[in-house]
Amino acid sequence: MTNTVIKYVLDRLYDLGIKDIFGVAGDYAFPIEDTVCNNQQQRWIGNCNELNAAYAADGYARIKGMAALSTTFGVGELSAINAIAGAYAEKFTDFPFSWHASKWRTKKSKTPCASYFR
Repeated sequence: MTNTVIKYVLDRLYDLGIKDIFGVAGDYAFPIEDTVCNNQQQRWIGNCNELNAAYAADGYARIKGMAALSTTFGVGELSAINAIAGAYAEKFTDFPFSWHASKWRTKKSKTPCASYFR
């Protein structure tokens, strides 16, 4: 199986003990969600919005010691920032990561999201 950047990051998170990935399905986050769902070692925990996902990851980190949070580019990461800042202030380790369109896709279209689904 080809090792991708997403697979590598998830493997390293698993090595650290992170078996659950919190997040919201989003345009640019679909590749990570697909990778997590196809991985028998980790579990995707979907939430209704990024703020809830970030607070869920914070609670998980308080119990397990660390957590992973996946957001999508733009408003997703902005929505999660308060919960991430709260976890940081309380000295809990969250691994927030955000996914966005490539430079190639952005240059190709003024609406990168629309070109992503063509």
